[in-house]
Amino acid sequence: MRTIDKASKHLAAGLAAVALILAGCQDEALFRASRPIEEGIPTRVLLGYAAQDNIIETRAEQTEEYENRIENIYLFVFNSAGQRQPLLQSTDGTPRANNLFIFNGGLNPTDNNLSKGTGDLDFVCGSLQGAIIVGIANVSTNTTGTAYQVTAGTLDQIQTLSDLKSHVMQMTTESVSRGAMFMMTGYAVDENGSTSIDIAGSESGTDELKCTIELKRTDAKVKFEVTTEANPQGETWTDFSFLPKEWTVKRVPKQSYLLEAETGDYDGTDNAIYFTTPAYNFEEITRDNANPNLYTGGSFVFYMPENRKSPKNNVSDYGQRDAWEGVDENGDKQFTNANENSTYVEMTGTLSYKKGDGTLVNADVRLTVHLGYAKDENGSANINDYNTNRNSFYTYHVKVRGINDIIVEVTEKNDKRPGYEGDVVYSSSAVFEFDSHYDRRLIEIDLGQLNDNVFWSVNTPFSRGIHQVGDETDDIPQNMRDYRWIKFAVNSEYGVDANKYVKYPGDQNYNDPYPVDGAVKGQDYDAPSPYYNGGEGGNHKDARLRDIQQLLVYLKQLKKEGKTGTVAVTVFVDENLYFNHPLTGKPGEENRSLWKLTADKDDRQMHLIVASADYSQDGNSSSIQAQYSFKQRTIRTIFNVDKEDLETAWGLESKMETGRLKTGDVSAGNDTRNGRANCLNWLVGKKWTEIIETSVNLTSEYALKSTYRNAAYACMLRNRDLNGDNIIDAKEVRWYLASIDQLTDIYIGEYALDEQSRLYPSNAADRENKTRWHYTSSSANGNNSWILWAEEGASRGGSGGSKDDEGETNTLFSYRCVRNLGLSLDKPDDLPEDLISVTEDADGNYLIDVTNMSVKARRTNLEVKTLPKHNERDADNLPYAKFRVHKDVFPTPELNWYNSWNTQDWSYFQTYNEYPEGYRIPNQRELLIMTTRMPSDAWKTFSDSYRGLSYKITPDYVCQTAFSLNGKSPYSSERYGFMWHSSNREFFLQNDSNNGGPEKGYVRPVQDVTE
Repeated sequence: MRTIDKASKHLAAGLAAVALILAGCQDEALFRASRPIEEGIPTRVLLGYAAQDNIIETRAEQTEEYENRIENIYLFVFNSAGQRQPLLQSTDGTPRANNLFIFNGGLNPTDNNLSKGTGDLDFVCGSLQGAIIVGIANVSTNTTGTAYQVTAGTLDQIQTLSDLKSHVMQMTTESVSRGAMFMMTGYAVDENGSTSIDIAGSESGTDELKCTIELKRTDAKVKFEVTTEANPQGETWTDFSFLPKEWTVKRVPKQSYLLEAETGDYDGTDNAIYFTTPAYNFEEITRDNANPNLYTGGSFVFYMPENRKSPKNNVSDYGQRDAWEGVDENGDKQFTNANENSTYVEMTGTLSYKKGDGTLVNADVRLTVHLGYAKDENGSANINDYNTNRNSFYTYHVKVRGINDIIVEVTEKNDKRPGYEGDVVYSSSAVFEFDSHYDRRLIEIDLGQLNDNVFWSVNTPFSRGIHQVGDETDDIPQNMRDYRWIKFAVNSEYGVDANKYVKYPGDQNYNDPYPVDGAVKGQDYDAPSPYYNGGEGGNHKDARLRDIQQLLVYLKQLKKEGKTGTVAVTVFVDENLYFNHPLTGKPGEENRSLWKLTADKDDRQMHLIVASADYSQDGNSSSIQAQYSFKQRTIRTIFNVDKEDLETAWGLESKMETGRLKTGDVSAGNDTRNGRANCLNWLVGKKWTEIIETSVNLTSEYALKSTYRNAAYACMLRNRDLNGDNIIDAKEVRWYLASIDQLTDIYIGEYALDEQSRLYPSNAADRENKTRWHYTSSSANGNNSWILWAEEGASRGGSGGSKDDEGETNTLFSYRCVRNLGLSLDKPDDLPEDLISVTEDADGNYLIDVTNMSVKARRTNLEVKTLPKHNERDADNLPYAKFRVHKDVFPTPELNWYNSWNTQDWSYFQTYNEYPEGYRIPNQRELLIMTTRMPSDAWKTFSDSYRGLSYKITPDYVCQTAFSLNGKSPYSSERYGFMWHSSNREFFLQNDSNNGGPEKGYVRPVQDVTE
């Protein structure tokens, strides 16, 4: 197996205690502590607070500005018996209205900046000996919120210290992301570390006490960094690459004690909740500097409550920490030694390299890591520690070194890892990788490599196993019948030269041993191809497509007859989508939702002529040796495949396989949303061979004949002549050029996609080392096509305004092919369910619901105020599951002068906050959603008059999101952020002063809405 190195996690000073300082109990206080204190004298107490520096942030990780931000503090004072004592308004004994201190209400931050985490807290209480003081920071209000729902009203009910210690707070949502504020709690501590504080007073009530309250964040921050080490221990491997895919955190507590317990954590057997996150893509992907096509790892960050559980059994071998025996009904692993509620992380990725003898190694890796096992100050770690402590920062270093085992740096020895699994493939000839659409390849099989023991192997969502080839009478077990998604045409049987592709002869040309219910032999299957039965392809009526079982039986027979040499075979791979159930044979109309079982799942695989195969004892890993291997990616989708009542959607290919192309004529594309209906207008009725070459791989733009070498026709390379008559029928246009709204939606849901599938490649080599990377669509914009500016996220306009890095008009564009899911092909005008729904409230506000979108593409932390500062690539530029759009525009549009309106530019609105309570400026994706989904009459034209003259304005609208490339070539330093023209519906980046900018506008505020 492969080797991974995990260094111990460690505590970082950057998230050490945030201190609320009651400035230092010195001799004066110590002297008072030596004599009895008269209790009950009203005493003014002055407290300072300070937060330490933090670490460099990533996209999901918040900066110290937000990790240290304190917007309010709820204060408890208990007497030595643990009974709550009242706070006073003044030294005359007047009771204080509440214990919540806010800005200009007892909480006085340094320089009036709440984000500095320093300042003074001023309050009055009665003098006490042995008092215990507790602070709760960032309590929930209409304008303050954290991941936890803790209100002043709830805290008002707590009357004793023991009740406070036992109080359990719940997270608002099941999320490991955090926003603008963090929950913090802590005790007052003197310079000797004691929590027993004397508050001495006098008759005048003028004494001041200065000590320290240590506020700790109730969350821990966890970071995983995955790296590679090629050629460990003298190996001579080449092209070593590890592409991280997804990570999931399991058994995350949804609750926590408000105050840190001395030992353990809350684990109520009746109501403790533990959740599993979605499978998120790695936040950062790293590449080999010398070869950007090779991957060297990646990283991700998350936050979680404390989790401190004791294991079932102690172990002496690190590898046994993650030993497991099956899964429960929720898919959680049942561990042998770890506590069932200890948090663990699962990661997946693809490891590949070439051995010294030329063998290609390809492995889909699955790794399980329990949290805990942190080094202390002395560099030692407890192998039976599974704890995650509050206010701590843990970094896990995982190093991929091969496929044999994992190296644990802290133990400096090799341990076999039950939590390290994968499917390893050794291929002697080639590994063919296909995107999710229809495709083909040309291979030559050497009959000399066949022997009596010939196998094939398959791994799909429906079937997984190995089959030894016998003869034509073989009956394939039902649970292995999902092998018919690859068909093989022997070139010579169709009269096709060995260096050319057989044109697809039609689905009916395959003699399906397990036909769909109701299929008629000789008509629906095992029938001649129209193209090769006296048609343009000649007369080869007996030629048939074969599946892998039939092909190997045929090849074995050739060898038995004494044939030698190679056999040229055209390989046809179906799209990775099922219409008929592959195991039961039930027809497609009964299986319209099969797409949910395959979209965004693992790649499917098939291996030809397997020399040997083996599965691990627990069934979690496999090792295959094959001559040819075929891997096909899943259809990617931004839709929520786990939403039960979502029946239709659309998906996309992982990458644009050809180079950039001209737009082509899309003038008949009159729909901004229905890309398939657009494409049918210019595709149906044409001949397949009129458009597609038969001697070129379909991944090349040269597979399109010169007249049709443009984006309008490029998606036909992803389709297939399913009935073999060489005429493009509407039913055969399954993959089509995305409309402009679909391109926009791909960006809105980008976080649901892996790096390869996103519109703007993070690696410059994948975009021809260009900064500007523009996509054409099937939607017409006058005489041009609608274009999306991917480097700006989703700015859009006509193709005539598209410029390259040198400022010249673009003639070549990227494009993306998409496919409807769950819809009948007979109804081209039907649309899948929309990604987003909009409802107008009775008061004129609009409620926007994005729960049809993958949870991976949504912000899971609910915010009640302005989002943290961010740019278009950051996680804060995501929508919450539901949000409300205010009916009004802010500020109210009015004239300042003749036709001079009170508009403001992007920078002005970054500090403007004159919105109704709970509302804020939208981020870029929220504004994109609003502008593409809300009805046109939701965007008003405003009128005003000045000195008897009337004027109108159709406003531009501003969002909070900054531009990540501002000031970087070819952009000037004045391209600050994003706006929308409501007059022509163009989304754009604010221009600089040399190009008509900065444009000005207004804000349509939004607020997150709990479900």
